[in-house]
Amino acid sequence: MDYSYAEHLLKNNLQPLHSGQVENDYQFFGAHITETHDIWHIITGCDTNILGEIQLEAFYVAQLHFSRFWLALLAKNLVKAAIYDIEVSTKYMDAITKGWLMGKQSLPLFGIEWNSLWSKPLENIRNDFNIILCET
Repeated sequence: MDYSYAEHLLKNNLQPLHSGQVENDYQFFGAHITETHDIWHIITGCDTNILGEIQLEAFYVAQLHFSRFWLALLAKNLVKAAIYDIEVSTKYMDAITKGWLMGKQSLPLFGIEWNSLWSKPLENIRNDFNIILCET
């Protein structure tokens, strides 16, 4: 998986995301999501374009059903589509549906120690977590 992660970062001109000091459970949650966001992109096959981000946000909602933050992000994207570009609403809804279904049928990704899986092939990791790729 390490090559996939490096390729993803290079292709999208990204740097690994790091969080600050963690002093409580809420900060741990935020730090873990921040630090693993791009790994979740790779595992789920969600692109970094707006549709891929929406699909990944819906995946988060399905996996972290208690989080209002991800629901708010999805709502924000739908409101922007309704106001500025209603023609994309069908694509946004498709991305939400695909991400939601992927997140519901896969095993939980939160809390995984990804650094222990760097040498494992990406397809094996996807199979282990029951990730069935959907295209946006």
